[in-house]
Amino acid sequence: MYTDSEPLSVLTSADRLFRIDRLVRVRPVSETRIEIANFAPAELRDVTLLMSIDGGPTNVEVATIDVFAPHGITEIDYPFLQAPHEARTTSGQVVDMSAHRTGIDPATVTFDFTSPTGLAARLAALDGMNWELALHDYNPDNDPESSWALDPEPVHARLYTAIVINWATVVNDPGLRSAFIAEPIIDNDGTTLLTAQEKAALHDRMRGFGRTNLGVISQNVSGLGGGSVLGVHNYVLRAHMRDMPWSDGTYTHEFGHQLGFGHSSTMTYPRDDQGWTVVARRELIRLSDAGALPITQANYYQPGDYAE
Repeated sequence: MYTDSEPLSVLTSADRLFRIDRLVRVRPVSETRIEIANFAPAELRDVTLLMSIDGGPTNVEVATIDVFAPHGITEIDYPFLQAPHEARTTSGQVVDMSAHRTGIDPATVTFDFTSPTGLAARLAALDGMNWELALHDYNPDNDPESSWALDPEPVHARLYTAIVINWATVVNDPGLRSAFIAEPIIDNDGTTLLTAQEKAALHDRMRGFGRTNLGVISQNVSGLGGGSVLGVHNYVLRAHMRDMPWSDGTYTHEFGHQLGFGHSSTMTYPRDDQGWTVVARRELIRLSDAGALPITQANYYQPGDYAE
């Protein structure tokens, strides 16, 4: 996926929609075959695919992938279609799958993944984060005066997967939650401080935000955001990888707009070095220093993407 030859129509299609808690996306393509896609811009190892059947066994181990290429995509047949028609669950129980030896109704299955260690384990730990993301073209008429790029490119999609994975890791971290609740945050009226209870509820909204359409800015501003829209400039995407731990506050500023806050609130612009973007950057640096960010220059697979 996201090869330089991939057309815009594919880049922005439903086939490239992914969930941050299912970065290894598994979906049935027929009653006997599944598609597996790695939405991380880095190699994954020892990934076990899990399947649960409505009214049947749960957490069935479908297959283990020793090495999964960055942004790789492939298809496999269900292995239990062949004798002895058995599978194993994550608890070690052997399950008789002979009732499914001719296939499974795609509408009755859901998938997940797990891994014992390494990058794949860090991505699996994002389970419970409800972010659904896809690249979007906000300048379909190619207006040269627009702030939006004429045509988002595969490189933008690749870099976006890095920045959203890292920021999801920051938002999901318990330390971020504690630091955010302790941080003075001014509401939209420009004067009222949010209570600890309000900030806790706001952090819950961050983790469960839902759909975001990712756009690319080319001029005039460094970012635009609100509702399902989040766009940052090409240089922000590149700098996130090149200067890690990087944050000029653009991504988190626009995320503040998505959460319903304007420029009078310190959910967008800080005041007296306090606010959402300040605490977010501080926690990004903390996690980076601890080696806890999933995507780094060491494992990002196309370093030419973030060159000057």
